[in-house]
Amino acid sequence: MKRLVSALFVAGSLVAPALAAAQQSTGGVTPPVLIKDVKASYTPEAMRKREQGRVGLALTVKADGTAANVRVTQHVSKELDAQAVKAVKQWRFKPGTKNGKPVPVETQAEMTFALR
Repeated sequence: MKRLVSALFVAGSLVAPALAAAQQSTGGVTPPVLIKDVKASYTPEAMRKREQGRVGLALTVKADGTAANVRVTQHVSKELDAQAVKAVKQWRFKPGTKNGKPVPVETQAEMTFALR
């Protein structure tokens, strides 16, 4: 049984170019750019239960480029939600800026868990 975990960072470099262009520089704030992602792991229990789906996440990208205040906005299961949060907390970003200075930015991400 193979597993597939994919991630999508809504405000950064992993979105389609048209969507990224539409999200550029809102209110003088440039969006953060994902520079290092960590894939979430399937837990043995989630694999045994054949749990699949998309975990939606909201987070703050701090001025130092780290993810903080990561919270689940679309639930799949306790195990997969926790794995998604754990992975996103390890992501690193080029922070968003305002007037050329790094600032905290609220954004969204999602992780899709699929068994093949």
